[in-house]
Amino acid sequence: MGLLFIDTTTLAPSENKCCNENGGISNITQLERISNQMYHIERNLIKLNRKKNLKWLLCFGHYPIFSYGEHGDTDELVNLLEPVFLRYNVSAYFSGNIVIITVIIIIIIIILGHDHITEHISHNGIEYFVTGAGITI
Repeated sequence: MGLLFIDTTTLAPSENKCCNENGGISNITQLERISNQMYHIERNLIKLNRKKNLKWLLCFGHYPIFSYGEHGDTDELVNLLEPVFLRYNVSAYFSGNIVIITVIIIIIIIILGHDHITEHISHNGIEYFVTGAGITI
């Protein structure tokens, strides 16, 4: 199993003023941050795809890519991440506030989301999970 955790706050500046011009971040700086992060996301997905016998490639981020919740789809993420997920065979994307608790060898992942609902959307062969009501995997 491959896991990739993504800072979607940087990739979706329209969602949070700390990352956009309302928070004092110029458009040029926003584009540089997005470009830098997309470079690292692709680099890590390439590394994960090189692993033999990789059955599942799971990605995690705060903002949903697709959602029927109050915030709806996050357009920046639809445009930036979905094509990359398709290119690198991502199995599923989980959105929410991610808390990871490691106990000896057992890893517990707790997710609480941006949209305060729980939903599952299948789109283009990728499974999208919005976990705003809280979930433990």
